[in-house]
Amino acid sequence: VMPLNANGKVDRKALPVPSVQDEDHEWEAPQGALETQLMQIWSTLLGIERIGRNDNFFELGGNSLMAVRLNARIGLELKASLPLAALFEATSLAALAQAIDDARTAGPGDQALDELDAFLDTL
Repeated sequence: VMPLNANGKVDRKALPVPSVQDEDHEWEAPQGALETQLMQIWSTLLGIERIGRNDNFFELGGNSLMAVRLNARIGLELKASLPLAALFEATSLAALAQAIDDARTAGPGDQALDELDAFLDTL
């Protein structure tokens, strides 16, 4: 039963604080410099100190607006360019670090050519 206020609406202040830790996986510390840098960015955006490599950005409270901010911070702080869709596909810290590493390896020209090929295939 949801707690209600005097107006009959859900009393948000009376709701319990959601658990940050997912019970399906054990917490694992970020590995390597890239995951550690990403963890610090997530921590700032989400206001959470302890973030593991298997934690999901959206399950920790992230939303689409925060994903846009995250993508901008990745570009500025990590000097990496990712399509916004990559953040919705690689939702864990480890997966996002891998996506950034893959994008850096592929180089910006390769990604642009892949997108152009995909566009031409739709024609």
